[in-house]
Amino acid sequence: MSSQPTHENEANELVNWDLLFEDRDYTGNEFGSSDDDTATEPEEVTHLTPMDMENDNESDDETPSSGDPIQVLRTATNRQKLIGQDLTAKVVGVLEYMDVLGLDLPIFMDALSWGDEECNQNGKVRYQRSALLHSVELPAILRRWSKPPISSSTKKKRARGASPVMHQFALELVEEIIDQELENLAPDLKSPVGDDVRAETLTSTGFEGMQASAEEHAPSCLRLLKTMATRTRQKKNTGKNPEKRIDNKSEFGNGTAATVYVKPDAVPLSEEANINLKKQRAEGLKNPLTGLDVVDLAQAAYPRILTHTEHQVLRFLLEAPDFDIQTYSGRNSDVLTPPPPVNLLPSGPKHVTRQFLLGTVNIPEASYEDHERLIDEWFNQLGWKNPRERMKLAMHGIVAWVGDQLTVDRLRGLFKFRAEDENSFERLDFMVLTFGWLHLKMAFANSLHKQYIGTSRGQGLRHAFETLKRKGLTKVMTAGPFHHDLDEALHHVAEAHLREDWLNIAGAKNLGELRKRSPEELVKLATELVQHHASTEALDDMDQAVQNGEPLDAQKRQLIMWNRDVLHYIVLAGAIRHGDVGLMEDFLPTLFFRFVGGGNSNYSTEVLELLQGLNREWPDEIK
Repeated sequence: MSSQPTHENEANELVNWDLLFEDRDYTGNEFGSSDDDTATEPEEVTHLTPMDMENDNESDDETPSSGDPIQVLRTATNRQKLIGQDLTAKVVGVLEYMDVLGLDLPIFMDALSWGDEECNQNGKVRYQRSALLHSVELPAILRRWSKPPISSSTKKKRARGASPVMHQFALELVEEIIDQELENLAPDLKSPVGDDVRAETLTSTGFEGMQASAEEHAPSCLRLLKTMATRTRQKKNTGKNPEKRIDNKSEFGNGTAATVYVKPDAVPLSEEANINLKKQRAEGLKNPLTGLDVVDLAQAAYPRILTHTEHQVLRFLLEAPDFDIQTYSGRNSDVLTPPPPVNLLPSGPKHVTRQFLLGTVNIPEASYEDHERLIDEWFNQLGWKNPRERMKLAMHGIVAWVGDQLTVDRLRGLFKFRAEDENSFERLDFMVLTFGWLHLKMAFANSLHKQYIGTSRGQGLRHAFETLKRKGLTKVMTAGPFHHDLDEALHHVAEAHLREDWLNIAGAKNLGELRKRSPEELVKLATELVQHHASTEALDDMDQAVQNGEPLDAQKRQLIMWNRDVLHYIVLAGAIRHGDVGLMEDFLPTLFFRFVGGGNSNYSTEVLELLQGLNREWPDEIK
């Protein structure tokens, strides 16, 4: 090791260590200012993020020039001098001298890397540390530590190297980076606490803006996602760009989602609810509803539906601009107030239903097998994973499952197919299945469209749509804003017909003349209007008159039927909107007859299943 002092002298001749570091921080901290300026002991520093390394990468040791740091230039010079020399002998010589000094490589690297306070104060140590951290060789060194090279001439397995340690360190580092970047991104994605999402917020949110925000605040996270979206061999496909997936509508994918609804004010079910449901369901299956039972239910509900229908007709008058309710002398009369709800859900801040979105999964809803996978997926997300938890759920809990008609039909099919399985969980007999009322309302609107579409030259909906210049409504569609547009058009056409009937029933030339009538007179006229222009009784009277030899006024009959049916649609929509579940239940028999008559076997079955559950199979606390 006689050559070592010679090399040290050469190094000292190249660099004056004291002059190089005389203006430095003598605490040994060679870093510039960082986001975290708190004092930390060297042994407590366990991780450095790429941002830290970029900001703090021994920046104080760089020369004022715009070129490479002096350490990098010196390393390059030394490499040139070593060309053709035996590098192994020099490395071994250094290691042997370390043995003489009682050092080994781990102790040496630890002391060099801020592991010893005195070393931190030494200019030469700091210079050599900067040379390593600035070096172009460092990335290659780290990669070889993680994945040591293997000779093609050997049959031995690749050495493990530092792969486990570096893998764990990389994971921790990525977690820290992603966590920090998501915190930086959060303000752009956060909604005000306690406020519902506003329409303008949704309509003003675009993927382009979200991407720009992610590129600014979460570049590493975005890079990670892009890497996950593109496999290595797919990079050769220059026509594929994960960022443009939103515009590639021809690609088919499944994004099935579920939401858990929690009613904070709901009375907890009794411990016997599960077993009572199973017992009453078994008894109800032996006593299904008959056609006469449904007729009886319809007749019992008719007076309540009629009361709300008459008030809706009255509202069409009161809300007319010509009537001007704000200046009407009897506007505060009690007879103009809406009828009491049949069974209204409680409302107010204390009764707001809470919603929890489950994770979206790439599972379709096309088959029974798909729905089995989805059930398993949702239960896993809810924490019902092992047999013990699932047995407890099946024996003591109840899950109310709400979805569109296809989802509920598939789940009911699974319920039937598994009826003879060995345990309650596999039989799914702890579930209560029902359709979503939005989808039923859409089916009701489509039924009216089918029945009353008519022709361009006739008096049906097609003629009205063309007169009102409502495009895209002549054919039923499921995509786009079709239901919203159809719902609005149905309200407008109904409003026009019934306001014209107000003029006829009152013998007035315009609706403003009805301001002279008292509130009691207006309520009486609304009752007469429904009786003669919007009821089944009016249709029966016309049919009886035809049987007595009077000529049939087909157009008037069609208008009476239209008024009756569209009023039912509007009143039901109001009950759904306001949460009058009693009135919604009253409409079920009428809806059953409509769907049967209109050939909609899917929803006629769903409505009948709900009637069966409410009247035969569900205990009162389940209803």
